[in-house]
Amino acid sequence: MIMNRRRTALFIGISLGVVLILGGLALFKAIGNGGQDALKRPDADILLGEALEGTGCKADFEGKKGIDSENYYIYTVKDSEGGNLSRLAVNAASGDISVYDPEAEAVEDFSQFERYDQSAASAGRVDWDGTYEQNGMTVSLLPSDESSFEFTIRGKDGAEFIGVARSEGSEAEYQDEEETIRFVMGEEGALVLTETGSLHASGTYQKK
Repeated sequence: MIMNRRRTALFIGISLGVVLILGGLALFKAIGNGGQDALKRPDADILLGEALEGTGCKADFEGKKGIDSENYYIYTVKDSEGGNLSRLAVNAASGDISVYDPEAEAVEDFSQFERYDQSAASAGRVDWDGTYEQNGMTVSLLPSDESSFEFTIRGKDGAEFIGVARSEGSEAEYQDEEETIRFVMGEEGALVLTETGSLHASGTYQKK
């Protein structure tokens, strides 16, 4: 009788252990996937529009696709005469733009895009200054020199995150051990921010 009780207790213990392990894996997977799509589709549209500014190209959203464990927004691109160009992909986590090869199911560096030189030449000097807001959150920018600026991200609860970002043209980036924050100055003064840490500050901010 005692032996049976011990076997029952052992069986229950093992079963609970398996459930806890599987539950932990499911939670880990859910948390990991939660950070993949920090960038929403409208923000991706703005980033790509900024990258193609001055090229005469038009991009149309094709769909969302997983490539090498990362999600991308895929776009078909046509030149000013309606000719087809390489497809482009915007990373849903980082906002990085790449050339998408549908046959290889892979992405390549944006420098491989047919109109890359034109898009790079169209990037002018950006004034990284002012305060931008979105849904109760604000981002304040203060120029440090020609290639950097100080930023303050203020959450709805008043908590602040302060750092210095390095800029190049209409894009800038800040990175430390826990946070990677990318800034892109879009059309009509919109500031697109994407971050892969715990700030939950990604989005499109409008100047106050």
